[in-house]
Amino acid sequence: KLFGRLAVIKLLHSRLGLSGLSFLFFLAGTNPLRAQYTLTLVSKEERFSELMTGLKVPSQFKDRQLCEQFVNRLPGLLQSKGYLTASLDQVHFDTASAQAEVFAGDLYEWTTLKVDAADEKVLESAGLHSGDFVQQPVTTIRLQALFESLLIHLENHGYPFAQVQLDSVSLSGHQLLAKLIIRKGPLYTIDSI
Repeated sequence: KLFGRLAVIKLLHSRLGLSGLSFLFFLAGTNPLRAQYTLTLVSKEERFSELMTGLKVPSQFKDRQLCEQFVNRLPGLLQSKGYLTASLDQVHFDTASAQAEVFAGDLYEWTTLKVDAADEKVLESAGLHSGDFVQQPVTTIRLQALFESLLIHLENHGYPFAQVQLDSVSLSGHQLLAKLIIRKGPLYTIDSI
């Protein structure tokens, strides 16, 4: 069987016209001629490298366009992890690589999400708890999911015009405190269809 495989390899080698190192890369399944675009992220922040490793940020892209798309999404990615002040300070693209200077900023966390007793019951009936936010990163995605879950729950229970909002938002250092306000609006019931 080994002889048969070697004959196939030799045939491929001669038919494809690959020689030396090119043929070895072909066999290994990697093509050295395939376009690679390198991204280097730099920051003046001490914990930046650890943060990027934790987020599994890629450093190689198939082409410049994919790299640009990723770089443009990077601040949003960081903000979705609680780094609300994340930004790109400088970006430079050339033909084979890009370098971006990134400011991640500090991680912002909830200290308290206050809820009135009546609203806490609404939260619980929707399968949510205000304590789920304590000491968790502040993210707009999670907050939006909370609002949507509450509004859908209220709509399904006869309150199609309910409103949900944050009030009394305050920031102490990197800790956020807010009060969740739920306004049910009028109850609508369907007595027959």
